Amino acid sequence: MSTSRKSLSKAEKSLFFVCVFLIVPLAAVVYVAGGRDADPKWNIPPAAPRPTPNGYDFYVAAAKATIRFKPEVDPASDVNINAPGSPYALKNYSVARRTQWLKANAKTFALVNQGLTTPSMAPDYANKPMGDWATLRQLARDMGARTRTFQMQKQPMQATMSALDNMQMGRDSTHGGGLISRLVGIAIEAIARAPLEDLDKTINELSGSEARTAARRLEALLAKEATATQTATVEKRDTLLELKRIFMTPSWRRDLLAASKPSVSQIIQAQTISKQTIYDNVNRALDAKIAQTKLPYSKAQKATLPPNLDIFSEYIVGPETRVLMNEARHTTSSTMLLLRLALRAYIAEHGAAPQTLSALVPSYLKSIPTDMYNDGKPLFYKPQGKTYKLWSVGPDMINNGGVPFTPRPGAKVKYPVTNTLDNKGDFVAGLCR
Repeated sequence: MSTSRKSLSKAEKSLFFVCVFLIVPLAAVVYVAGGRDADPKWNIPPAAPRPTPNGYDFYVAAAKATIRFKPEVDPASDVNINAPGSPYALKNYSVARRTQWLKANAKTFALVNQGLTTPSMAPDYANKPMGDWATLRQLARDMGARTRTFQMQKQPMQATMSALDNMQMGRDSTHGGGLISRLVGIAIEAIARAPLEDLDKTINELSGSEARTAARRLEALLAKEATATQTATVEKRDTLLELKRIFMTPSWRRDLLAASKPSVSQIIQAQTISKQTIYDNVNRALDAKIAQTKLPYSKAQKATLPPNLDIFSEYIVGPETRVLMNEARHTTSSTMLLLRLALRAYIAEHGAAPQTLSALVPSYLKSIPTDMYNDGKPLFYKPQGKTYKLWSVGPDMINNGGVPFTPRPGAKVKYPVTNTLDNKGDFVAGLCR
């Protein structure tokens, strides 16, 4: 027995095409969306344990305990010093008034000393997004005022050690943090170095033994400073935790699109890309940034993020920043200060500058630092009797024979500041920062 297939009516054919061209694609969208919004397979390491007690807490307490004088005792904290018609003048920053301020803030500096002698790490900023960065920067300015007070009191050793205390505070209070924390630490250490760079005579007033003591302390501080790789690794963890928080917001896709100013094609792509893909791309980009920190300076400057990132991961990871430039500037400034202290000790004890920097080892330094701008090659050095010229190739990575780069056009600064590849010239000790 046979059966014959009944032909489809016109209405049935129309319904069939509706199923094929509408329902099937809709089902596909539903399927894709289900995978699209599924949580990624998170792999986020735990935060490093913080010490208890934590020196960081002593530094924050010190800053909050500071008694302010009105007007301020130091120009660095006086917001009105440049105001038109301001009555504030140098008489407000006299040695007597500064000394009075130091006595009034004995508690502040006692707390700082507790921080200096206590293991310290920055808090887990992934769980404390609003840090104490402004508070710590103000403490750095106040500690800088103490340094300048010692200078005005003709106490060069106390001034030098006060500056090193300030540098240690900057290192301690941001150690173990991510990118922003590291940049704050670099800024604090720049504030700390400034009095010794502004008044070159302070270092030259140290005795040989005093300069040797200061050099050895600074060398030990720099040896324990967080590396760029450590900072980038912490930043990766913080970024992934932030991504996890973003994904918990129902409108995250729309919010990120609004913030990233996408093209039409990117908007279309954004509707189907999965959380897992975004997570994988963010991971890939952050790993590339960590790898970049391990490259020589000349190669790291040219490094880029991986290709084929989606619009969300590009926005979350962010564009390439000038982090490496800040790191190189900071490292070179600290290196120059270290060598100036060691050279001062040598000159005070031998009556002339050494013929080579290697003569500083091992009596004054454990090792001779190298030039980060020049991919770890030796710094340039020329003895000149009781003095010398010491320089790095600087951000343009070209040896200009010790000719310092000049400030940016229109910049009103005492010392040229290295912050762009446009700086043509060398980073000269005592002349640049």
